Amino acid sequence: MKRKISESIQTKTFLGMLVLLVVCCIVIYGMVMVFLPESYQTELENQVSADFYDLVKVLEQNGLQESCDSLMEFSMKNNASVKITGEKNQNIFSVNFTNTEDGESSDRTMSCSAAFWQSGQTYQLSANVSLVAVTQSYDVLIKLIPFIAAIILLISVSGAFICSRYFSKPLVSICSVAKRMTKLDMTWKFPMN
Repeated sequence: MKRKISESIQTKTFLGMLVLLVVCCIVIYGMVMVFLPESYQTELENQVSADFYDLVKVLEQNGLQESCDSLMEFSMKNNASVKITGEKNQNIFSVNFTNTEDGESSDRTMSCSAAFWQSGQTYQLSANVSLVAVTQSYDVLIKLIPFIAAIILLISVSGAFICSRYFSKPLVSICSVAKRMTKLDMTWKFPMN
């Protein structure tokens, strides 16, 4: 069997292409697993920062009483706990919409804090955002490994088979003509360039 593989151009081409395709797919999926959560976290942090400073503007323009809906919306949209304290650190407003699974706190969090003026008083707005979605995206990638592995294997075997047949067909023809020539059989015609 080993000798047959080492002598067969088509088998060597198939195995070479299969290894190349599998390695390329594994490297690409590995890069996705490394860089996707990081870029997703950066994008999420940018979105939360933009939403937070928009909320500060709304609070300065509309005041605390009229901005309760905006505070609740920010907290729900960004999976955050929001707290507003007065000048003497008294709690003015607090809302918590952090969504942690099984009561566990997420290891990825982001904190934002800003002061704003309203009716001649200074208030401190702080938000603690749980970035559970980043961890969840990584978990989804891990759960998809068996499915992705099956697809990688299927595409790699198909691609290697097609490529090996396509690339080795002229070589096999040339090889068969060369074998006939070694036996001094000159009754062959070779249609390939």
